Amino acid sequence: MPYVRRDSIEDVWDPLAVELVDRLFRAIGIRWWIAGGHAIDLFVGHQTREHGDVDVVVLRRDQIRLREAIDDWQPHVSVGGRLELWQAEQRIDAPVQDVWCRDTDAGPWRFQVMLVDSVGEDWVFKRDPSIRRSLDEIGAVGANCTPYLRPEVQLLYHARAEVASKHQHDFDAVVGLMDSDARRWLRIALERRFPSGHPWAKRLP
Repeated sequence: MPYVRRDSIEDVWDPLAVELVDRLFRAIGIRWWIAGGHAIDLFVGHQTREHGDVDVVVLRRDQIRLREAIDDWQPHVSVGGRLELWQAEQRIDAPVQDVWCRDTDAGPWRFQVMLVDSVGEDWVFKRDPSIRRSLDEIGAVGANCTPYLRPEVQLLYHARAEVASKHQHDFDAVVGLMDSDARRWLRIALERRFPSGHPWAKRLP
């Protein structure tokens, strides 16, 4: 597929297929989930829109094993709008979370890893640590048993005061397919995150 140019000349992507990401991460032996728009697709069961990249969520506590496993992918940490090579012994602490990976020097980026925090067996939402959920409940499995973030969790990451059009598309694609427990969980999380109200909450009875 052609490279996708977005905000800058460095932001050039030729994302790996989800199937190849699955193969790579399945071999690492840590918990991981497909995130972003691809997670929405895995929930729905088919592609709902075009995607310029591919995202994977990994627990921050597993970063050492992750770093060892992706050494050949030239991992770079996104810090303050810059991309810096992730050194082998370097620990990535919050709030830094994004790691961009490519398979050739100066080539396009192939996948992005997002490190998420946890306490015990609970996932912790980065923008409001009071919002938590069991690690066993933040994900599901799609085609070929590929793990992905459940839509209510992914949509919470996408929720902003001003929602991007692609994220509105994702919400519209799944809101009618989510069960009552998922809709309720997302509504409560949105109400906590946005006390003055969020447009999605009104569509989550």
